[in-house]
Amino acid sequence: MTSVIIPTYKRPSQIKRAILSVLNQSYKDFEILVIDDDQENEFNIEQEIALIGDHRVLYLKNERTKGGNGARNTGVVNAKGKYIAFLDDDDIWLKDKLFLQYERMQTLDETWAGCYCGWKVEQNTFLNGQEGDLFEAFLTHQHRFGASSTLFIRRSVFDKVGLWDEDLIRYQDYELMARIYKEYLFAHVNKVLVDVDGHNIPNLNKIKQASTKFVKKIEKLTEDNLTLQGYFKSHLYRSQAVLYALNGEANEMFKLILSSLKVKMLSPKKYIACFTYLLNYYTFKKPFGTHRKYMTEIFAKTTSNKS
Repeated sequence: MTSVIIPTYKRPSQIKRAILSVLNQSYKDFEILVIDDDQENEFNIEQEIALIGDHRVLYLKNERTKGGNGARNTGVVNAKGKYIAFLDDDDIWLKDKLFLQYERMQTLDETWAGCYCGWKVEQNTFLNGQEGDLFEAFLTHQHRFGASSTLFIRRSVFDKVGLWDEDLIRYQDYELMARIYKEYLFAHVNKVLVDVDGHNIPNLNKIKQASTKFVKKIEKLTEDNLTLQGYFKSHLYRSQAVLYALNGEANEMFKLILSSLKVKMLSPKKYIACFTYLLNYYTFKKPFGTHRKYMTEIFAKTTSNKS
C-alpha cells in the first residue's frame, strides 16, 4: 500500500481538488492522510473530507500549527504504507502517477530510495530523465525533482535519514532530498504526471531567514568534499541573487553575487542573467509576480544536464 500525505492550510476548495486527483488514480491501493495545520479552524476541512465519502481519506489535525514540514511529518509518522507519496494541496496528479511510480519501484532493490516524475507548470513541461546517484548533480543545480508532489519514496528511508526539518521555513524539500541523495540512488519515471501550481511567489524574507541554517546543514553533508560544497554555495547564492534581481532589490542582489564569487566563480552568463533581470525590472517597473517567463526559464535551466 502507498500512503499519500497531503498537508493543508486554509485551502478548502483546493484540498478537495487535490484529493479527487488521488481518488481518480488508476492505482487503487492507497490511503490518503490529510493533515490540517490550521489551528484557527477558519474552514471546516474535516467536513469537506466527510462529504467526499471515501473511507481511504483520513483526516488528521496538528495540535499546533507546525507548517508544511510538521504536517508532512505527522503524515509520515501515521502512515501505514510501504511507500509514501507527497501531494501539496494546490497541486494535482495525473491518473497514472501512482501506478507508474509503484511499477517502477518493483524493478529496483532497496539501494533505490524512490522515484520522481516529470511535471508541468502552466503550459511548460519538465522532463530530465536523470536517475541513479544524484547527490553531486543536485547540489550543483544540474538536477531538480520539481516539487515534493513528484516524489514516491520507501517508508523505510525516513527511518534512516530522518523526517522533514521543521525548523526550516524554506528549502525544506531541497534539504530532505539532499539527505536522501547522500544515502541512496533515486529513479525517474519519464512522464509528466504532476500539475504543479506555478503561482506561488517566493518569500524573500523567509529565504533570508532560512539560508544560514540550510547552508550549515549542507556543509555537514559535504564536509568530505569541499569542492562540491563550494559549488553548492556559489550556485545557491547566485540563484538567490536572481530572485532579488527579479524583485528589483539591487543591493541584496550585489551582496549575493559577491558571496557567490567569494566561494567559487561560475560561468559569467550565470551572473549576467542577474543584471538582465534587474534591468528589466527598472525598465518596465513590473513587480516580481509578473515575471513568469523569467521564472520559468530559471526553473527549466535547473533540469538541464549542463552546468
